[in-house]
Amino acid sequence: MTDHLIFLNHTQLTRHTQNMRREYPAGALRKMGISQQERAKKGQACCVQPLVVTVGPGVEYDPAVHHSFTIVAGHLRHAGNAWLGDDAPPLPCIVRFYMNEAEMLADMGTENGVREDVGVISWGLYLKQQLAAGVKMHELLKRTGLTLGRAELLIEIAGLPGLAQGVFERGELPLGAVRSLRLVENHEQLIELAVKLGERRATLQQVDMAVKALSRTHEPRKYERRKPVAEVPALGGVPADMKATLGDVRKGAAKACEACEVGQDLPFDEPAWRIAVDAVSATCAACDLKAFEQVCKACPLAEAMRNVVKAVKA
Repeated sequence: MTDHLIFLNHTQLTRHTQNMRREYPAGALRKMGISQQERAKKGQACCVQPLVVTVGPGVEYDPAVHHSFTIVAGHLRHAGNAWLGDDAPPLPCIVRFYMNEAEMLADMGTENGVREDVGVISWGLYLKQQLAAGVKMHELLKRTGLTLGRAELLIEIAGLPGLAQGVFERGELPLGAVRSLRLVENHEQLIELAVKLGERRATLQQVDMAVKALSRTHEPRKYERRKPVAEVPALGGVPADMKATLGDVRKGAAKACEACEVGQDLPFDEPAWRIAVDAVSATCAACDLKAFEQVCKACPLAEAMRNVVKAVKA
């Protein structure tokens, strides 16, 4: 069938419901609109590349008939034109015949696939829609140029809660992080964790650690009754099968300081114990996950550090 070049007002065009582009940045619309306006003032067609439209699958265009036009390619050009409102120049459009819906959707996928500004969420929703419509994955990969691994990640991201999707849309987390985040069943916890990790630009390893730590905090704790610990003056001489308390550690540090031959006056008591406490504080201060209280609660080392600090304050 022959293509027809015609000029249409943006109000005569309708966006296809399955187009992957759902919204456009305000700056992109303004830039597109101004460009079209400047070209029109010079007597040129407002768009260098005409939009591709159709009157419907299996329907031939007839200039003598009033048709409704659906956009196949050129949604951003249309949105930028609409941004101009009543002052918008007519859009150059190629009316193309499509035998069926599948042919039309294939062209839409190809058009969007060559653009670099298509968002992660838009891609994921588009892939989910196409699979739900019965399109085979291998056909989608051929149409869009995506790899199977990337396509699967995009689909998984599209299945996350909206605020969690935004973290990937903004590029704050690597796409592979969705594999760990989707293991968090509670949506509120998932969103909170995803946003915090995104703010810190966490790596895949850090995301995986945070998700595992979060799962441990919600597991039932198993408490063991502690056996009485004998009071000993220091760690030295404690039987191997006897558990030492923090009090024992502190006493041992004090005994080491008493035997020290350096003989210098220090501005604080118990220097060995003070060095240990400072090391604890420095470790926590440098921790990449210190903002996640639940993560620290699940860490046995962090628990030991807190007990040391409590012992010092006591």
